Amino acid sequence: MINQYAITIFFGFITCSILSYSFVFLAQAIGIKFNLLDQPKMRKAHNTPLVRIGGIAITINLLITYPLILWINGYVQTKDYRVDTLIIIISCIFLSYLIGLIDDLCDGISPWPRLGGQIILAIINWLNGIRLDNIDLSFVNANIDTIILPDYLSFFATVIWIVGVINAFNWIDGLDGLAAGISFIATLGLTLINLSIGNIEIAFLASVLAGSCLGFLWHNFFPAKIFMGDGGAYVIGYTISILAIISLSVDESNVLFIPSLMIILLPLLDMTTVIFRRILQGNSPFHPDKSHFHHFLLNRDFSHRNTVLILYGISIIFLVLGIKLSNYV
Repeated sequence: MINQYAITIFFGFITCSILSYSFVFLAQAIGIKFNLLDQPKMRKAHNTPLVRIGGIAITINLLITYPLILWINGYVQTKDYRVDTLIIIISCIFLSYLIGLIDDLCDGISPWPRLGGQIILAIINWLNGIRLDNIDLSFVNANIDTIILPDYLSFFATVIWIVGVINAFNWIDGLDGLAAGISFIATLGLTLINLSIGNIEIAFLASVLAGSCLGFLWHNFFPAKIFMGDGGAYVIGYTISILAIISLSVDESNVLFIPSLMIILLPLLDMTTVIFRRILQGNSPFHPDKSHFHHFLLNRDFSHRNTVLILYGISIIFLVLGIKLSNYV
């Protein structure tokens, strides 16, 4: 059974890579026609205007390919996957893109409306059962395997998690190919873990996102020809956040939350250190600066390309550690 789905996932991954690669040309045409360009600035790494709505290529892939794969494999018609859950995921992927697109269209908008939109997005998921209800700690061989969260803690944990992961992947999108490449590495890991334990519907979603990121990365790696924009980063962050949440369900899966956390640890660490550094300096957590990990490496005379490759390497290390931890399941 696993081998059968592995082949399906592999071909789905390849198909999504090709589609995403192709959809980028559509995004470029739209961006140029409507002058949706990211202009060079002091904090920017590029010197020429580039289309900033490339994330639409990733979004279209998720909205079309994921439900199609589920339908082809019979998951939509069976108890293995609830149709209402699929509708919520697809709707929130679209909504997350719209929230990010607002900033792409209105450069310089206050972060508070976007943050409010992200919180609403998280609440919608919590109200529809996509929530952090428990945390599995069996990998440490503790006496208590699972911590069950009361509703109020589940609510806050779910909101903080979804909003945090969305912003983590948005904030790390500071160099050509950085966010797309790290997202590809992370979702590839989530695909492998979920496939190995038979969590097929989650593996489908992870593989679709992995293929979408890889196809986009072809255009986005240094020197980039297009940017994913906040819309694309929000879609990636939201999708990865719910992949971890759904994987945590003890009724449907044995995947540990900690391995999923480890796989996306680099963006989370980057965001956390940036927030604390800004607060300690008396600035708003949303105050733009050059305090990200990639700025640290660039300031030590690493090239743009090498900085991205170093961070890829760190992500791969976290990926291996996450897969290793999942062996305790």
